Amino acid sequence: MTQKDMAYQLIDAIFPFAEMNSYEDNNTDDREENAKDAACDCVIQFQKRLDYIFTNEADRQCEFDWWEGIKKEIQTIKYKP
Repeated sequence: MTQKDMAYQLIDAIFPFAEMNSYEDNNTDDREENAKDAACDCVIQFQKRLDYIFTNEADRQCEFDWWEGIKKEIQTIKYKP
């Protein structure tokens, strides 16, 4: 699975639960941004726990970098449900 595929998979899983916070204020649907923010938060929480999964620093850093790439993909995706 590519980083882009994983980014889409995370957003797909979260989007149905994303709230539309600003629709009443300015008639915009901000669910995409809310889902992307939540997906990035998930990646950050996972990255924080890599020390418990990997004892080898090189493996941990490789995995951290891979998830960092996913976080960047999440931020650049134009999501269409």
